[in-house]
Amino acid sequence: MEGFFARLLATAILTALSGAGAGAAETVQSLRYGVSLFHLFQGDYFTSLTELMVGQQVADLGVHAEN
Repeated sequence: MEGFFARLLATAILTALSGAGAGAAETVQSLRYGVSLFHLFQGDYFTSLTELMVGQQVADLGVHAEN
């Protein structure tokens, strides 16, 4: 089940970042989104996905809500 969440999260983030342009860096403007990316790159996929889901529920993702 963890592999499913990892693939789902990786697909969502890659899809969001592909719209930002190839090789372009994106500035993180929401703390919760940044924490989620941190956990993603640390390999802690469940915590990363949890941060994103909580951020959606409490509308705390700011400009990153579309991603």
